[in-house]
Amino acid sequence: MKLVFCPSCHTVGVKARVERNRCEACGKEARLVRVAYPWQYWLGVGLVFGGAMFLLVPQFVAGLPWEPLVGTLSLRLVWLVPFIGVGLYLTNWAVRVMKDRALERGLELYPEEAKA
Repeated sequence: MKLVFCPSCHTVGVKARVERNRCEACGKEARLVRVAYPWQYWLGVGLVFGGAMFLLVPQFVAGLPWEPLVGTLSLRLVWLVPFIGVGLYLTNWAVRVMKDRALERGLELYPEEAKA
């Protein structure tokens, strides 16, 4: 994933690494803007992976304290929904934060093009 800033129309787009740096709004050339992943991203990813471990490890290691909580398929599915749901919420929040930061950084990095 990469974020691109369009100096012409001041929009930020999310692109795959292999996509061209074109603005989705106006079609002009956009500039790559690098921003760090915020805490929401890392917490969301950690929650999904931690939830997967919570659900899968009791199948291979006996005697864990939470084993009765995930003993059947239906219980695992019940636990899966909040892990995935909250994880997706956090990562989507992170993308919004990253787009806001990319807009600020794009305006800082390309002020002469942004005024034109």
